Amino acid sequence: MKYQLYIDYFEHLAEQHKAIRHNEDGKCHFSSLPEDAQNKFARKMYYPCVTLALGDEQWNDVGELRQRTEVSLFFVDHVRDTGDYALVQQTLNAMGRVMHDFARRMLRDHGRGTEAVKRLGMDNAQAVQVYMADAALYGWVLTFDLTGNFPTIDCYDSFLDHQ
Repeated sequence: MKYQLYIDYFEHLAEQHKAIRHNEDGKCHFSSLPEDAQNKFARKMYYPCVTLALGDEQWNDVGELRQRTEVSLFFVDHVRDTGDYALVQQTLNAMGRVMHDFARRMLRDHGRGTEAVKRLGMDNAQAVQVYMADAALYGWVLTFDLTGNFPTIDCYDSFLDHQ
């Protein structure tokens, strides 16, 4: 899978964060698709959770072709009573702390040269509150970029003429 390195990295962070603890006792607190966070709710998703969405790509030619992939990390928790605004705010605050913890760890790992975040770009990063009222999920989404070289080599021999 093209993005397995990133999925593995963020899943590992979800496993290690004290507030998330993905896979503790076999419970799922991480997903690599935002829809899973809502669809798995009735079946096997546990909260709070972290959800990774790898989004749009852009290419820029700066002497060499660079590919920029937009990454969104959702940090959400389930609120039983969506009308309890104090609890909703408490959940937003808690998920905001988790988001900041992830951002700090990503920046530290970036500085250490960790492969998954070696090309992390936080210049245009943005954090937005999340209100998925229909699923009673509240928290934050952190959007940032991962940039790398775009190779022109046909690694998969996709064309019959092999040029």
